Amino acid sequence: DGVPDIISVTTPVGSRAGMIHSLSRAGVKTILSELPLAKDVAAARKAAGECEKSGTLLLANHLRRCNPLIRKVREQIRSGTIGAIVQVGFLYTGGLRFWGSHGLDIIVHLVGVPCRVRAVKSHTDSGYVGDPNVDGWLEFRNGVKAALLTTHFRDHRAFEIDLIGRRGRIRLTDLGFRAEFYSLGQSKRFSQPELELKTTEVSTESTFLPVIDHVVKCLDGTERPLLGASEALRVSEIIRAMERSMN
Repeated sequence: DGVPDIISVTTPVGSRAGMIHSLSRAGVKTILSELPLAKDVAAARKAAGECEKSGTLLLANHLRRCNPLIRKVREQIRSGTIGAIVQVGFLYTGGLRFWGSHGLDIIVHLVGVPCRVRAVKSHTDSGYVGDPNVDGWLEFRNGVKAALLTTHFRDHRAFEIDLIGRRGRIRLTDLGFRAEFYSLGQSKRFSQPELELKTTEVSTESTFLPVIDHVVKCLDGTERPLLGASEALRVSEIIRAMERSMN
């Protein structure tokens, strides 16, 4: 019939919702869209609803979720290897919606959905007009907080997530594709234990191949979507709540 099974939408954000709508009506089986899905949550929900009606699988390009290294980090957290999460830190630049959305998604994926947010516009430059850097914090129902800090885009790229547990720590660097694993060790200076770096792992996978592999497996029915529209909408709602808290 000439309709592709998979189409990736990488157009400017203002046109994505309309593009998703048109592709779903044309019978495309799977749409992989950049984030955010639309300029606002309402348009994103409408696009997701159109896909649901037409039977199109709408996936968001949260590419780190599919990476084997992030899957390992999630397994270690869920198995209690580093103990209960105490605090989280996220350092980024490149705008809350553009680069910040990917960090927020990883935090939600690894820690959970926050119940409260607070944000302030940062004095740092995001490098993107209309998408400022935003400092702030997320609070979870168990009292854990995630702090968001930014740096100047023109100085250097930044994307680091620090997950501190009661028995260990996992630090994601290199835009989320390098992980440092810490565990409790005996301090050489004090009687109290301290966190020691034990291993470092770097993802050797292509940035996008794990995403494509996951999309194909979703089409085959052998995997459940890690990047569904509901996850994309959740991140959009967190961003909207943070932006509203600045007013």
